[in-house]
Amino acid sequence: MIKKLGNGANTFVVFDNWCSLGILQSFINYRDIYNARLEANVVVRDIVRNGRCQWPDEWIGKYPDLSQIHEVEWKVKEGKFSVKQAYIDLSGEEEMVKWCKPVWFSQNIPKHAFILWLAIQNKLTTQDKIRSWGSCDMMVCTLCYSDGDSHQHLFFKCKYANQFWNKVKDKLGIQCDGLEWNEIVNWCAELCNGNTIVSVVRRIGLAASVYYIWQERNWRLFKGVQRSTDELISQFNETVKLRLLSLKVKHSVAVVKVQNDWNITWTILVEVIFPIQMLRSVWIKLYSRWLFPAELNWKGMQKNDYGLQTWFIHIIFITAASVKDKRFISLK
Repeated sequence: MIKKLGNGANTFVVFDNWCSLGILQSFINYRDIYNARLEANVVVRDIVRNGRCQWPDEWIGKYPDLSQIHEVEWKVKEGKFSVKQAYIDLSGEEEMVKWCKPVWFSQNIPKHAFILWLAIQNKLTTQDKIRSWGSCDMMVCTLCYSDGDSHQHLFFKCKYANQFWNKVKDKLGIQCDGLEWNEIVNWCAELCNGNTIVSVVRRIGLAASVYYIWQERNWRLFKGVQRSTDELISQFNETVKLRLLSLKVKHSVAVVKVQNDWNITWTILVEVIFPIQMLRSVWIKLYSRWLFPAELNWKGMQKNDYGLQTWFIHIIFITAASVKDKRFISLK
């Protein structure tokens, strides 16, 4: 590990791990510091002249390895500075938690993912936490008025939240009968961690469910605004649909099913690779299926079915309309 310092004004020469020799205090004692007429809190900036370390003569004679230290940098195996690697070196690399992928993925809704992240770690400021601070005013769930709210109660034992969650489960096709919050998280972590469209929809839906239950709780508690479960479901459906519409997908049976379930129409990408001699016939065939070219790339010289060298062309087409009733493109 090589560390890159700024001007060295905040790095102690003796007490900080700033060079390849490690912490100099491991072999330089206070007597050495005193004999060199230096202060114990001397910083790197005070011993560097023109980019090189100027060590006291007493130290160079006693510890010749010090003369090998010229520059101070922090780099990784590739030779480039990395904030990520610096953080790992300082804090240590820990094992990835099982629920990482259901929370953090490229298709998520950031504010939903953040609330889900807090909920999984039981870090939302629920009433059971407030009660532990000594406050006992209005300690009742604002969704059902039957119990104090907590993570286990809100997600999804509360009568209101449970009605909402049952409708969401049916919509998402989630087969998880347990009501314990930890059971739901574990189920999603094990079965919804891939890149399939079904997995993505379920992860988006879980985060949106937690977000809207938490939002409803706060609105009732702080704004006095109430929504029925049907109104909350409507808001949930609209949000998930808008997020799904922004995704780029390829044609598949699962994509068509999700498209029908959520009543949306995606722009479907269709990739076609064929010999350049077929360009005219393929172009006509694709246009007849309401497909229009979006990107064209040469694949280079390859052998065709007869063993002859020919140029192959790679075109990505997009559909101009719904593909609910269209088959995947076949060039045969």
